[in-house]
Amino acid sequence: MSQALRAVLEERFQVKVRRLTEQQDMYALTVAKSGLNKERIKPTSPTECVTSAEYFAADAASRANLKICGRYFVTMPAWQFTGFTLQQLAREVSGMTTLFVLDRTGVDGTFTFDLDFAGVDPAVRGDDRFIQALERLGLRIDRTKGTAEYLQIDSAQRPRPDAPAALTEVPARAGSRR
Repeated sequence: MSQALRAVLEERFQVKVRRLTEQQDMYALTVAKSGLNKERIKPTSPTECVTSAEYFAADAASRANLKICGRYFVTMPAWQFTGFTLQQLAREVSGMTTLFVLDRTGVDGTFTFDLDFAGVDPAVRGDDRFIQALERLGLRIDRTKGTAEYLQIDSAQRPRPDAPAALTEVPARAGSRR
């Protein structure tokens, strides 16, 4: 939470919060025993993608052929990742699964790959779809426990009313009409 937002909430609503941690169920993203699938997940070459600044500096016609490093493109059968770290992948998959995903791969660098759902059994739903798609890349997701940090709201009050604007009557000058 930004300091400015926190200050407004504390002043307007008398919100009192504190940071807490607890052990929660999570997923751990690791490399499979067989290693990364080098046919499906490849190191990103320097010419494969550009920075956001380079993308927006290019003319509109050139942009059609450019990919931004660290971004992904979603199609029905696959998510296409370009210039992505496995740490970024864990964070993105966290937003799509029921549990937070910790990156425990220990692999650095950027990669280009497709998280391909076309080969996943259509009867499989939810988190298992991601687990199967990641397995095809040579990655595993296993349940684990991890430390989660969160803000606990201890108290809040009804907001204070806005201070009424000072209404001042300007006295009429002698001989003037109102």
